Amino acid sequence: MRQRQSPKSYSKLKYYLLTLFFCAVGFLLLYLSDQYFRIKDIVIVVPSEKIKVNGLENFKNENILLLSENIVEKILSKDNPTLKNIKVSKRYPDSLIISFQKDICFVAIKTSSGFLYINSSGKILQKDKNNSGNLPILNYYQQLNYNSYNTADRIDLKDVLISLHFVTKAKELGLPVLSIDIAGVDMIRLNIQNGKILIFSAEKDLDLQDYQFEKLIRQFKIEGQDFVSL
Repeated sequence: MRQRQSPKSYSKLKYYLLTLFFCAVGFLLLYLSDQYFRIKDIVIVVPSEKIKVNGLENFKNENILLLSENIVEKILSKDNPTLKNIKVSKRYPDSLIISFQKDICFVAIKTSSGFLYINSSGKILQKDKNNSGNLPILNYYQQLNYNSYNTADRIDLKDVLISLHFVTKAKELGLPVLSIDIAGVDMIRLNIQNGKILIFSAEKDLDLQDYQFEKLIRQFKIEGQDFVSL
């Protein structure tokens, strides 16, 4: 004689089936949600020219909800040393908006076996065995090792950074610099057009040197005078 399934056993089976059903629905919803928020489009916003950005493929198909804009900015900054002011924002459900500016080489530091091209704050934008541009050449009294530096590294030598400050100041006053010679902290020499020389120090107060430099140049211009060395 066939036994009937007890109400208690039927209730348990129903419970397990319902639990399995809701788990399956839950996993399906999680999967669909995850796929919905996967990054499918990366929009590059630049002022003019088209610039290749390295490392974008690392973020394609990532979940936008789990992605940090700050982390993306740091990674892109490391992978793209010639870019600056990188900003990343999310456009839900599946897009990243990236904007930046192109950094420019400011000075070429002569090293043991090549040149380090740096921006105005000392960041190395590129390296080259040969001098491939018309940038001011910086000659450092202790020649740097070319192989000890990589792109995106920063030159943290005090006298080099101060020399960049004075190169910027000279340009602002209409005195383009041809080369820089650093013989020590007490001798930062900027060589400008027509054999003129500007001498600064990394040990003296920068604001005071800026003031004296600007005052002298403006005075020479007003009086129509010239100089050989300052």
